[in-house]
Amino acid sequence: MVVIINNNALIGQRRSLIMTNLVVLQEKVQAMLDGEKKRREKALKFLDEFQAILEEVAEDIWGTGNSEYKGTVWVRNKKNDKNEVTNFYFRFIEHEGNNRYECNGFFESGYDCSGYEYPLWGEEIKDLKGSNFWNAIRCIMDWIPVLIEVIDNRSESRNKLINLVNI
Repeated sequence: MVVIINNNALIGQRRSLIMTNLVVLQEKVQAMLDGEKKRREKALKFLDEFQAILEEVAEDIWGTGNSEYKGTVWVRNKKNDKNEVTNFYFRFIEHEGNNRYECNGFFESGYDCSGYEYPLWGEEIKDLKGSNFWNAIRCIMDWIPVLIEVIDNRSESRNKLINLVNI
């Protein structure tokens, strides 16, 4: 018995299988991208809401800063019981330079951020992509307990002052 194999038929079947696999892969990648888009939208909404909250209380917490670079604060995270500066900052008073303008919001600094640089002319967190964006979100979320501690300390001092006046 002699078996005659039709190469064209086999090639056609392989192409069909490959195309089917590519379509399935494309659908999976699209689902992943859609999920990433939704997560990013949630993160951006969080940033907008957090910014709105901080703008209301920022001057009460940090004052306005020095006259040239006012209205910014470095995002700090607690590591080994110390507040360490990150390369992100929050601007709560708009800044206008000679030929540039920086709106309120969260920014990534282009400096090494040893704490002595001015938080100015950074890249908006909203414009970051991929792991840089998610690292920024993580650092900002890690900043929340540090902020709560600062606010609690201020409230405690305020209460002591009120009690002193009420003597």
